[in-house]
Amino acid sequence: MAQQEPLSPPGWLVRIEGALSAHFKQPNGPSRPGTDYAVGLKRGEETHRVLVRAYLSPDLTAAARRDTQYQMQTVTGYVFDRLNAGWSPAEPLPPLTILNPDPGHVQARARSAACGLGFWRIAKRWIRVGPRKSPPRASSPLKQRGSSPGSTQP
Repeated sequence: MAQQEPLSPPGWLVRIEGALSAHFKQPNGPSRPGTDYAVGLKRGEETHRVLVRAYLSPDLTAAARRDTQYQMQTVTGYVFDRLNAGWSPAEPLPPLTILNPDPGHVQARARSAACGLGFWRIAKRWIRVGPRKSPPRASSPLKQRGSSPGSTQP
């Protein structure tokens, strides 16, 4: 049985110490939304504080844009991956782009635009939202307009 590599490199502790969300100017185009994270790293007595810029993907769902826990987990995973690849905290990190947690979102959005229906993800199931056909109503003689149960009509 193959042994899985641990998520965090041996001996390293990590925490998010601060964050600043903004639109960041780009040298070759419009600004992009994202967050600068101050990440604290500790191994024994050795401590480091690094800055990680995380851009939000243009097709990121509204729920994922609000989910700061998902974004912070993505940033810490990125830092751990860089440490496992031999990166030193003394070096700057290139920015990363946070993608959708659900890769099927893009296909569902294209499908919904093509057929004029909405798709919502609730409890890990796709639910179709669109024009509903209501069942035919049975007419009741008691619920006729202008009548009341105690009145008689000519």
